[in-house]
Amino acid sequence: MSDIKNSQNFYPQGPKYSLSYPNATLQALLERKVSQNPKTKAFSFLGLIVDWLDLDRLSTSFAVSLNELRLKKGDRVLLSMPNSPQFAISFFGILKAGGIPVCMDFLSGAETFEKAIKEVQPYAAILCGDLVEERDLYSAFESAISKLGKASVAHVITTNLFEVLPPIQQALSGSTFKIKSKKRETLGWSKLVFEAPNDEKSVESTVSDIALIQYKSDNKGVILTHKNLISNAMQFSHWFALTQAEVILAAIPFTSTRGLVSTLLSSLVSGAALSVLPLFIADEAVKTIEKDSVSFLPATPRMLDSLASCEEAKKRNLSSLKSCVCITGEIPPAIKASFENMLKNSGGSVKIIECYGLIEACAFTHANSPNAQKTGSIGLPLPDTEVTVLDQDTLRPLEVNKEGILAIKGPQVMAGYFGQQATQPFDNEGRLITTIGVYFDQDGYFYLLGSLEESIVINGKRIWTREIERVLNAHPAVKESSVTISQDKKGEKQLKASVVIKPGEKVSVQDILNYCKTKLAPEKIPKQIDIVRELKL
Repeated sequence: MSDIKNSQNFYPQGPKYSLSYPNATLQALLERKVSQNPKTKAFSFLGLIVDWLDLDRLSTSFAVSLNELRLKKGDRVLLSMPNSPQFAISFFGILKAGGIPVCMDFLSGAETFEKAIKEVQPYAAILCGDLVEERDLYSAFESAISKLGKASVAHVITTNLFEVLPPIQQALSGSTFKIKSKKRETLGWSKLVFEAPNDEKSVESTVSDIALIQYKSDNKGVILTHKNLISNAMQFSHWFALTQAEVILAAIPFTSTRGLVSTLLSSLVSGAALSVLPLFIADEAVKTIEKDSVSFLPATPRMLDSLASCEEAKKRNLSSLKSCVCITGEIPPAIKASFENMLKNSGGSVKIIECYGLIEACAFTHANSPNAQKTGSIGLPLPDTEVTVLDQDTLRPLEVNKEGILAIKGPQVMAGYFGQQATQPFDNEGRLITTIGVYFDQDGYFYLLGSLEESIVINGKRIWTREIERVLNAHPAVKESSVTISQDKKGEKQLKASVVIKPGEKVSVQDILNYCKTKLAPEKIPKQIDIVRELKL
């Protein structure tokens, strides 16, 4: 059995296995930050500097306006927009007004918005009204509302992404990011923030109150409390030793908990400054890293791959970068090596650190140490995170190197799914029982196998797709791969692999198949292998 009691034996120097968490809400931490460092930079956004006092004052004004719109404690407010000052101000403003942010990907489709609106019944919605690369960020929500009826959301508030910038900077940024503003027949965000009545009211909140409902790709709403979010932000910032001296690149969407925790909330608890990008564009990211002296980079494999092949990086000095974290777990070795080589050629010498988590546990549960990494591992459990590997049928704890499902208990674990009280995934001990396949080695390091939905039983043996991807990614000509479950003509389930080849390499499907035969048991060899230009997201 692996839990926090023996995982601590393998902790590297630096991180503690248990932390002390404040009995405070997110808005209380913001107020505390203002009392300590009011004029310290909270974040920069395309040249605009926002300090902690600005963020506190403007979010308070927004809260007053929300209360003037008769928002009550516990009312839900849908929040869906790219990274921006407006998101941060709105997020804290909703909390100060007693509301609950309901975060959704700003690229969500109409059906996703429709389901969420039906389920959480938001009193208000705050969205971006812009067109991004000709895609209307408001249209999916508008379609959902037209189907459900305008009365389904009492107040709709829209902002234009660059309206907080000076006119010249608006034009430049709009051109760079291919974003066009569009006027909507809705309440204007700026008016609610900058023309709010001077009538501040205090709404009492506790650490056990809901601070966020986060929607997943499977349309489940995850309930996260102030305690959940603050704990995970502290676990993350402590593990990676974030301080006020750091500058974090905030390019992962705030509307995802991984983006929110690794950037905005880690900044709140550590004092680090953010350099905020509304969208991830590799050229703009490397320019920003150099200009703002970014030292900490949370990223996805796709982002790191784009940076690795970015021509602009060759012109930039990226020596300020001290840490880079892959927030989705294991990264293909070829992409990791390519990024680290790019960085070395641009003045840096950073190794990518892999970490992992799931929305039901806020964002993060495991991480490798900068000084004690293991290839292919998602690392050790974070402080105060009790992790057990269970037999999927009996739910009995398993020993070292035995494959089972992940069970988690810790301060970051969710309160439950919204509106699904009868189907909460907890056992009698309060552990979150997942469908994620894992195992751990003799040093307490965990390895991801994938979800049960991504596995198949052949000849009585469970085959995990992640294991096969790991083998394919180790091929010297392979950049990355994806293994899925498909059906043959008879309707039988089978393994299908999609493989991306490194630039300049030549390899055939038969070559890949022959390689698999030397590395995998017969039942684990994919029945179909396709060489593709890129993987589907």
